[in-house]
Amino acid sequence: MPLNKNIEVDKIEVVGKFSVQVRTSTVITESQEDENGDEIEGSATELSRSNHRHVLHPSDDWNAKDESGEYIQDERVRNICDSIFTASVKDEWVIQQAKNKV
Repeated sequence: MPLNKNIEVDKIEVVGKFSVQVRTSTVITESQEDENGDEIEGSATELSRSNHRHVLHPSDDWNAKDESGEYIQDERVRNICDSIFTASVKDEWVIQQAKNKV
């Protein structure tokens, strides 16, 4: 019975003007095999699920890549950040952060 690990972004939320919340789930499943050792489609049973959450702000680099050249953020997350974190929103963010430091 093979175990499978799947990591997926399963929730993206825009919170206010300056935040995108991202939930990533890691799911461990176990599949049944037929007598030939082939996985039986639809037989996966979820054994474990864990969630990780992080927040992106206009000053973050959501288009960053890891050392292998792969994007760190999911494509849907990058597209949402590109569309809502416009130049004017980024400017407002900088002003708000400067005010909060005082």
